[in-house]
Amino acid sequence: MAERLFINGRFLVQPLSGVQRFSRECVRALDHLLTERSDLGARWQVELLLPASAPEVAGEDGLLTSRLQTIRHRCSGGLNPYLWEQLTLPRLVGNNKLFSPGNAGPIAVRRQMVVMHDASVFSHPGGYGFAYRTLLKAMQQRLAHRVEATVTVSDYSARELSRFLSIPKESIPVLGEGGEHLLRPDAEPEIIARHALHERPFLLGVSSFNPNKNMTGLIRALDHLKDLTFDVVWVGAGDASIYGRVALPKGVGVRWIGRADDGQLRALYERAHGLVFPSLQEGFGLPPVEAMVLGCPVLAARAGSLPEVCGDAVLYCDPHDPVDIAHGMRRLLTEPDLRQSLQKRGRAHGATHSWSGTAERVLAVMDAMGSESR
Repeated sequence: MAERLFINGRFLVQPLSGVQRFSRECVRALDHLLTERSDLGARWQVELLLPASAPEVAGEDGLLTSRLQTIRHRCSGGLNPYLWEQLTLPRLVGNNKLFSPGNAGPIAVRRQMVVMHDASVFSHPGGYGFAYRTLLKAMQQRLAHRVEATVTVSDYSARELSRFLSIPKESIPVLGEGGEHLLRPDAEPEIIARHALHERPFLLGVSSFNPNKNMTGLIRALDHLKDLTFDVVWVGAGDASIYGRVALPKGVGVRWIGRADDGQLRALYERAHGLVFPSLQEGFGLPPVEAMVLGCPVLAARAGSLPEVCGDAVLYCDPHDPVDIAHGMRRLLTEPDLRQSLQKRGRAHGATHSWSGTAERVLAVMDAMGSESR
């Protein structure tokens, strides 16, 4: 008889950033795995549970209506998403297993696997608004000592979570992430024409406006590149409820273009001279993997999980040194042989990260959780 597994779908009412991207792609990959492998389809009966406010978002995304073949979905509860997660979701799950992919989950559910993507609310609290970081820190501390499985996305994050949550590192499985989702849509080059990005070279930045992303360091680096003609094109948006109110750094040569859909993002990666990713801290670092998969050279910070995730397939810089960031940017702009080498190495290394592998590891952890509530 198939074992029931529920998925916490609160991520579908949240703006799309790295955590929500992980959650959506992980569900897609799980669905594909259950559809293609009859042994797993017979082993698991999986249902995605959503708050009542989620269907509109899910429909726009196409996650439910056009992509899921085996995983069912159900909407229930009219409370706000936070209360739905803590009060309604436990009733729906009962004594079955729950997969919570988005940093948090219902404290009442013990038979649960929670993905904590990083420990940045503990290690870099200044990057978050007071209310958000206070709530998430309290919740993660409680969940880590209550649920059956706390997992993460990199070995670096496992070490950090172990340190701040006082749980053994070896008890924190690492799921990894993938980058092949940007191979699905066709590139939409209209975004290049709309912003007149064909007129001169540009380097791409992709991130939220969390101060940990180090946009200030990147803009200071531009002071050392005034002899070159190029743009920095930054894709992303902020969420004041998470990061607080962030004032965008002002700098000559930076083009803030807001959010981009996947087809637009693919076109930007494929047209850019490189991705600049000077983060002070990362739990995984999805944009460099996306860039590598699409053949976009990468300049990444030698910080956090990035050396682990990117290996020897990218150019590195010291995120605390604007001169070093500028040196890496200059090389991307002026050394075509280097760009070609990084493209080749990046495509090969990017292919080692896959959502299908992540989904397989999710089910392996679920199997290891056993069949009885403790």
